[in-house]
Amino acid sequence: MYGESSIRTAEAASTPAWRPLRAFDDGERVYIQFPPGIAQGELPPIFVIGAVMLIDTDVPAFGVPYWLIGSLAVLSASFIFLVGGVALRARRRPVVTGHEELIGSVGVVLEDTGTDGWARVRSEQWQVHSPVPLKRGQGIRVTARNGLVLTVMPLNESAGG
Repeated sequence: MYGESSIRTAEAASTPAWRPLRAFDDGERVYIQFPPGIAQGELPPIFVIGAVMLIDTDVPAFGVPYWLIGSLAVLSASFIFLVGGVALRARRRPVVTGHEELIGSVGVVLEDTGTDGWARVRSEQWQVHSPVPLKRGQGIRVTARNGLVLTVMPLNESAGG
């Protein structure tokens, strides 16, 4: 396919980052190779450049109107900024699940045991370990998690010190 094509290679230290690596011209079509790590925000300029290249033709029926290029570029850029804004807002929200949210949660001991037993924390039953003996119905606070075992302290001791 590229046997007798002319190959033009971009400079190694080219800017901007979305500049094509190579362009293949086989006489019928022009193939453009971009870097594999193009960020999503760099796609609207690439779209505009490609669309403007389509305008540069000797056949009038194959031209693309500037208003179509501009409106599609604005539409795609606004979509990318909208999705990016939603993603950034989601990252700023507090954690509501997982290990990070479990630490500091309060619960209730389910049975009288020594230092190891079972407790209900966040509507789930967990195996717990405490440095002091626990009694049924006693309030606890989670201080750490080791696998499926929670390390807890009684509420009255964790509040005092």
